[in-house]
Amino acid sequence: MPGRPLVLFDIYGTLVDVHTDEHQPALWQHLAQWLRYRGLACSADSLHKRYFAAMQANLPAHEAYPEWQTEAVWAELLAEFGLDPAEAVSITQLLRVLSIKHLRLFPDTKEALRILRQHYCLGIVSDAQRVIALAELAELEILEYFDPIVISSDYAYRKPDPRLFAHALAQVETPANHPWYIGDNLFRDVQGAQLAGLRAAWVKRPQATTEASQHTPDLIVPDLMTFALHLIANF
Repeated sequence: MPGRPLVLFDIYGTLVDVHTDEHQPALWQHLAQWLRYRGLACSADSLHKRYFAAMQANLPAHEAYPEWQTEAVWAELLAEFGLDPAEAVSITQLLRVLSIKHLRLFPDTKEALRILRQHYCLGIVSDAQRVIALAELAELEILEYFDPIVISSDYAYRKPDPRLFAHALAQVETPANHPWYIGDNLFRDVQGAQLAGLRAAWVKRPQATTEASQHTPDLIVPDLMTFALHLIANF
């Protein structure tokens, strides 16, 4: 919505409560079985090791905060295995589904978004894989709230690189006052947003962990509803 002030969100740990485990043996047993259906004889252990080695090899060495694209890693591996690289997105999403312990919105996410959308343009800047994040936002019925959506897997770098935030700012016509960004990580979210010239809110949830930063948040809130009410009161 041109002309409205902008609020940008992190996804995981901010909007979405998720817990995954990509190293559980059962996951790799299922993926190895999936590949055996396609004619490739491989063990779960060898597949697990090969995948994470390929991920590390695909990290761009020239970036301070490098990011990979999971489907590109799988496309490379599938081609190496003599299989169809076009199935890379499918196996990327399958790996994600098998890794999930829980995936849900925080209790106040939808109501906070509903309130904020009345006055603000809402967008996303998040470290994630696009083919996973968009599917999960749609499944959780909040994808429609956001434009622009900037996901790190589309680039070679992650937060706190300020270029990610700049990509979002370039897509939205905003007033002169600084936009807001909210996330759960002091280093990646608060530091990255402030380096890009945004005001940064830290959602400090009980028992959540964060990477340290010398940057001080412009606002600290316990949940998204508190953040939404603060912005509306100061609109």
